[in-house]
Amino acid sequence: HATNSNTVLIPSGFDGFYYINLQIEYAANATGLRYAGINFTKANNETMNSPYQFITNAGSVFATAVNISVVEYLAAGDSFIATAYQNSGGSLSVIGNNATQPVPATFLNVVYLGA
Repeated sequence: HATNSNTVLIPSGFDGFYYINLQIEYAANATGLRYAGINFTKANNETMNSPYQFITNAGSVFATAVNISVVEYLAAGDSFIATAYQNSGGSLSVIGNNATQPVPATFLNVVYLGA
């Protein structure tokens, strides 16, 4: 993870398939869309967007979680970044930890599956 750009950079010697799972949980608000995505940049500067999920009519009583998973072949010098977007018309918090759940509400899991 590069702290100056918030990207995850694949180091030399770890070319292969990666399982990437992203979940973003937004505070309750019934207006607008919620988005979670993973944007890839290959070492040759080719940019690829991941599958993504929009959720409409998000509940005003309960938080809205958006979860996506991808398997991607990445090589040394490739990178990716997780993105979140909402358009409720005002500030809307991303919930980092939900004390009532056994796992964090917002997370990024990356698993190296091998070449």
